[in-house]
Amino acid sequence: MKKLFFAFIINIGLVAGVLNSPVSAQDLVWVTVEGRALIENVSKEEARSRAIEDAMLTAVNKVVGASISAETLAVNLKLSGGLVGSIPYGRLTEKKIIEEGIVTVYNDGKARPEKVYKVKMKAGVLEETNGTDASF
Repeated sequence: MKKLFFAFIINIGLVAGVLNSPVSAQDLVWVTVEGRALIENVSKEEARSRAIEDAMLTAVNKVVGASISAETLAVNLKLSGGLVGSIPYGRLTEKKIIEEGIVTVYNDGKARPEKVYKVKMKAGVLEETNGTDASF
């Protein structure tokens, strides 16, 4: 009888843990995105890092959007400055780089083509519904 009761308690704990889990498979949204970074006055590794960051931000914005906020500072009734910010309420939990490399981009009006590091990745994004990030 004690073994049965102990097994019952363990099963309740496992079910409660799964039900209270903050992340479920259906909450995770997968998207395929691209990120780019100019290779101008930076190393290839730095451009790669920037392209990955660009792709990650694009993935979160694509899934959950972003909240735009703007503030204006006035001193003695004169405009002194302004700040515009974008806050995406989501987080990237998984990523897989599908392809990456350096490409040449020909822009109209530019004297010469530009070298760009391009990353294509598949990303898993979760929407943050709590509002604030405890780890921030």
